Amino acid sequence: MDKGEGMNNSYDNSKRYLLCNSDEFKKNYEEHKAIHEKIESIEMKIVLSDSEKMDIKNLKRQKLYLKDKMEDMIYSHIRSQKGEKAEF
Repeated sequence: MDKGEGMNNSYDNSKRYLLCNSDEFKKNYEEHKAIHEKIESIEMKIVLSDSEKMDIKNLKRQKLYLKDKMEDMIYSHIRSQKGEKAEF
């Protein structure tokens, strides 16, 4: 196993751990998933109104914010497992 695989394994393990043990992470995860599905349903339309285009843009911002927040939590968990200072 190379270093990249080990990090990916730590990432996946931390994500699973947080999904099971952190209400905040689970809430963010579910909201991220719901936003993703909403974006997909809007984008399935052949023609989008200006309002729908703006909605998609705002939804993508929210989705990115949640992704960044979850990533921070995952990497903090990984650091805490390695005995490094965790930052939340």
